[in-house]
Amino acid sequence: MSRKAREDKSSWKMPSIDVFVGDYSNFNCKGFNTIDKSLVWLHYGSRIGRHALHSMAGCAQEFLLLRNDGLDDRNLVPPRFRTIISINLKDMFEEDSEFEATLEKEIEEVNLTKTFGKTLVRLVQRMLLKDTIFAAEKELCPLLIKLYQAIHSVDRSIISEVWLLHPEISTKFINNHLVSLHSSNNGGKRGNKSASLPRFKLVVENEKNNRYEVLKHFFPNIEVLVIEQSPKNWFYIIGYSKDSPSEADNPFVYDSDCYCAFGKQLFLTHVMVEMNKHSKQYERNCEDITSSLDDIILLNEEDKDGIDGAAIDWSTAERHVGALILRGTKCVLVRSITKEWEGMRIPYVLPFEDESHSEAAIRAVEELAEVDAEEVEFLPFISPVSLYVRNSSSSGQPILVQLYPMYAVNPPPYLDDPEYEEDPDSEVEEDEDDPYDWYSYRNATKVLDSDSISALTTI
Repeated sequence: MSRKAREDKSSWKMPSIDVFVGDYSNFNCKGFNTIDKSLVWLHYGSRIGRHALHSMAGCAQEFLLLRNDGLDDRNLVPPRFRTIISINLKDMFEEDSEFEATLEKEIEEVNLTKTFGKTLVRLVQRMLLKDTIFAAEKELCPLLIKLYQAIHSVDRSIISEVWLLHPEISTKFINNHLVSLHSSNNGGKRGNKSASLPRFKLVVENEKNNRYEVLKHFFPNIEVLVIEQSPKNWFYIIGYSKDSPSEADNPFVYDSDCYCAFGKQLFLTHVMVEMNKHSKQYERNCEDITSSLDDIILLNEEDKDGIDGAAIDWSTAERHVGALILRGTKCVLVRSITKEWEGMRIPYVLPFEDESHSEAAIRAVEELAEVDAEEVEFLPFISPVSLYVRNSSSSGQPILVQLYPMYAVNPPPYLDDPEYEEDPDSEVEEDEDDPYDWYSYRNATKVLDSDSISALTTI
């Protein structure tokens, strides 16, 4: 037995491979048939809020299902892919810091590292891809370049195009990897075979980006697109190879009940590349996980324990009343200026003995958000939602909050400005001296605990 065979690989973790299709049934790999003309999206998914692919599902649903249902008169040219393959690196690491350290080491090394880069290459080869577009953003672009070089040197049919989106490529990576590789094999061109190289697309924020000239030296067939800010939907940019179609900036939230005009819907399939114990051949086993897209991701190890409802005597729980203030696509979250609690939360208070629930909800608005009662109104036809809260006080009793939805009476002041264009999912410009801020659903899931996200989702 060779040393390689004896090596313990049990601790080697694999990325998660998931496939989006807009069709009548979920994606499935048959036998050893190749997967042709797909987009492979290399990314590091979120650990908090919704399912790691929930935000991507909205973009995939808009692009694969609604934009290309054949009835849209804007759809003059068919897209170059109808399948989106997500390679999520998050499952390879326990902590974000571990990923950052591993990525830094991978970029510093000339050759692929054994447990990261080489693992990804083997996985891509075993997926049996053909004529595939690969794309990555920012700090993952150097990794994608290394993966491309390793994969293309073995099988030129796998990758047809490489997209580097707002790449963060250090001088150290250029000197340690690209220069040394170029010196050893003439930049990977191998004489007059440069025509067989995949097309390279470089997306930069402005025309003065100096990485274009550097990369052009190593990849002569590279093309550049100037897109100042990351669009909401990169799939439009890649699918139609346009600078910035207006559709790419339209936010789209995933809807599990959405169907196109032909009755197709978005499916998400988890693909596991496993060795058949009988044939010793690698197989691609598929599992439909579309229903999991609405799941909530737990924030940390403490949250994984959750609140065991069966083990708690709710008759002894503290009963609080809260208010969820809504306006358009955003809600109000509050912070404690005096540091009574950490981070942001939905406003709620312990009601007085002679105080009704509606009065307590209004008081939560006035005391915690410092918003006048005249600025909000109840939504009478929407029932309150229960929110279960861990109690960090000395009593240790759980807290049961009755959360009442309200709506802001007045529109935001910027609506008076005809030139203002609101981006509902732009990063929140937090003011630490202000007791509240407005959060879109997507941004709220980044700062709330899992129980609060569940309540928010229910409303």
